[in-house]
Amino acid sequence: MSKRTIYRFTIAAFLAVTMLTIGTVCWYAYDNRDGYRNLKVARNIQPPISEAKLRSLFYGHITEFLEDDYKVLYFDTPSLQAERIRACINMDGEVTRLQWDEGKDGSWTTRSYADGVKCY
Repeated sequence: MSKRTIYRFTIAAFLAVTMLTIGTVCWYAYDNRDGYRNLKVARNIQPPISEAKLRSLFYGHITEFLEDDYKVLYFDTPSLQAERIRACINMDGEVTRLQWDEGKDGSWTTRSYADGVKCY
């Protein structure tokens, strides 16, 4: 092998290792694992469910807004998804609506939600 071939191979190997290292660091630093897990959990939840049970199922930051006769909780989702998971909870602590996607199949609603107060 010539010196030129060895030099090119060394440079290519160095660049490959550098790119793999940067990719690995970015994967661990910027990947929202809790958000992906929350999205998967939200798709599998079926009504009826209480607020306490809902809080125990989700990971990450929870944002809470209180209104006169209901509460809205927001849960983390992957950074690629525009909307966060939203849950509407009545004063009895019952989850009346869960929405994880803006699409047609991205939510469920209980009968008490349909008959009562509309949130968000």
